[in-house]
Amino acid sequence: MPYNFFKEIKLRCNLCKDVITPNSNTEWVECSCGSIQVIGKNSFLKIKGTEYTNLSTYDMSNLPDFIEPS
Repeated sequence: MPYNFFKEIKLRCNLCKDVITPNSNTEWVECSCGSIQVIGKNSFLKIKGTEYTNLSTYDMSNLPDFIEPS
């Protein structure tokens, strides 16, 4: 069940300073220098590369309450 955790997924490349935003769970988005790639939307996110700043915003209101296992 998707919870639509992300309001907006946005990454800034620390090398070329591009800000990239994926809009699909099936197509990768890449910065102009190629050092980071991102894919995802709403409840899914995958990032390739390490030279980035995460500027994403989140919405925790759709997440279920945590239930401790017995």
